[in-house]
Amino acid sequence: MNSIGLIGPAIFLLCFCAVNNLLFAVIFVSISMGLCACNSAGHLSNHADVAPNHAGITFAISNTVATIPGILCGPLTAELVTQSHGRWFPVFVLAAGVNFAGAVIYLSQSSASQAL
Repeated sequence: MNSIGLIGPAIFLLCFCAVNNLLFAVIFVSISMGLCACNSAGHLSNHADVAPNHAGITFAISNTVATIPGILCGPLTAELVTQSHGRWFPVFVLAAGVNFAGAVIYLSQSSASQAL
């Protein structure tokens, strides 16, 4: 689920950047955002697999750490759009790159075997 939820949106975000048709742009963004739900299905269940007795605590810690990029995202987006003279292309390419990197890291480092 994580692979679908990370690689799928990245591919459709890159397709979105390459299209000049409004209908296709809306379709690509919609598919990309829809596939993001698969990522949640994958990583949210992983806490219960790895630490069933401590799933709430592990989720709270990971959710707290994951909030930091969310806080930094606004200023970074503003800077990228400003530096590219009002174009959003770099923002979507960076988002696709983050998704691809996340997929590689998750596939190489994740485990579903019980640790705690």
